[in-house]
Amino acid sequence: KSLLDIPDETLALRMAEAIDIETRMAVPQTTVWTRAKLLGETRPGTVAGELRRSWAQFRSFSLTATHLWVEEMSLRGQAGGMSPLVGTAAGLAPMILALTVGGAISVQLRELAKGNDPKPMDDARFWMAALLQGGGMGILTDAIYAAESRTGKSSQAAAFGPGGQALADGYNASIGNVVEIAESMRKGDDFDEAVDDAHIGRDATNLGRSWVPGANIWWLRAAWNRGVMDELQRLIDPEAEEDFERRQKRLERENRQGAWWPNGAPMPERAPAMGEPAT
Repeated sequence: KSLLDIPDETLALRMAEAIDIETRMAVPQTTVWTRAKLLGETRPGTVAGELRRSWAQFRSFSLTATHLWVEEMSLRGQAGGMSPLVGTAAGLAPMILALTVGGAISVQLRELAKGNDPKPMDDARFWMAALLQGGGMGILTDAIYAAESRTGKSSQAAAFGPGGQALADGYNASIGNVVEIAESMRKGDDFDEAVDDAHIGRDATNLGRSWVPGANIWWLRAAWNRGVMDELQRLIDPEAEEDFERRQKRLERENRQGAWWPNGAPMPERAPAMGEPAT
């Protein structure tokens, strides 16, 4: 049976419309409204147009989903006799809760994949991270993450998407280091001191950690970083051991986390601590 078997043409069209609406709710697709909001009047092939498209490429889904679900919950609330605001809140609350729980699971799995123990869950910061990771704040999640780079540090370039962040990381590992060395020498440091202070080797290995294809595959990430990139950093960064120790202390101090495969260790030291933090 198909829609063509419905004898009433008006009823068949209404049924097709209902199927299309439900499909778009289940699998959100970029709408004309979304593209207009994200891209404005910019044209492809122009500098402004390409920058805008780089910024928008991973934001169209979240904006589309946010728009569709807020509109849907508002209409459902009005159909039930509620105001649009109350109906939207009542409809979105259980969805946000489910997304937050899913985000919490994702946060913990990502920590395990990085070689760290799970984060303590009795911290409000953890649940805010879970809310953001799960996408429970919709397009606001992208707005918050837009100010944060792949390394977790504030970065204006991250707002322009992966392309902007790749250019910024490449600049920092190349021209940025040249500028830093020149500035240090201008202040009176000799060349060797200026090179050491620039941390060229560390920047190069951090570039490899983020951008080598396959480096972020979940089952390969810890082995790649510990077994390959840490050893490479030891070869080209004279302060590698201090950097490894500093990372571990920051992890323990800021997140109350240990590491089942610590920075600089060639092999895992233990199994992940799934309950209380390991001491």
